[in-house]
Amino acid sequence: MTANFFKLFLDEMGAAVGVLIFAVLVTLSLTGYDTLGDMTTAGLMALGFFLINTGRVLYLYPLVFIGSFNELQIIILILFYFCGKKNNVKSPKVWLHSVMLTVTFMLAYAILYLIRGGEAGSGDFVWFFTKDASFNLSHPDFILLWAIMIIPLLYFALKGLKSKPEFLKRNLLVTLPAFYIFAFFFIARMREIDKALTIFLILIPLALLTLLPNHIRQEQVKQ
Repeated sequence: MTANFFKLFLDEMGAAVGVLIFAVLVTLSLTGYDTLGDMTTAGLMALGFFLINTGRVLYLYPLVFIGSFNELQIIILILFYFCGKKNNVKSPKVWLHSVMLTVTFMLAYAILYLIRGGEAGSGDFVWFFTKDASFNLSHPDFILLWAIMIIPLLYFALKGLKSKPEFLKRNLLVTLPAFYIFAFFFIARMREIDKALTIFLILIPLALLTLLPNHIRQEQVKQ
């Protein structure tokens, strides 16, 4: 599904390069603190991005519901949807979908809560806000890993950013820094970058639009 998402912005060759880069970054992200759910989350996010950009918003409902049983991070997909266009804030339809998608997520979480005997995540929140931030401060070794994986892509992603697709551009500037850097610092260990693979679903196509101008989809050239 990652390839299908990349194909919205790049031709076959460009999308193939993007998938190869993503595969290399996945390998680098395996730092020994990994779960299968992190990879699944990246796949679900890619599918969600594809659905959002092809106007298939109704399919987000089962995706959010099912994805909630994998990792609660799927709720951020709703924010990617809401922030994907500037005019969304003025759209009653987008607000309605955003609220109902949140209700869908909460329904799935309630089911998990009951299945786990009323303890779903209750202890985790105490751990997050009392342990993870301090752990990150005392173990700054993650900085090199994040720099190696993100800075080269970010450099090319920011070049000519104004003319790039709105969904990618707005989520790079809003959703990624708010939830995958600031919030991530407090609710996860930064060395577990595989939990933030969604970052690269946005950075890779943005960077390749600069690096591979001859492999941009014609629809993108006309925008």
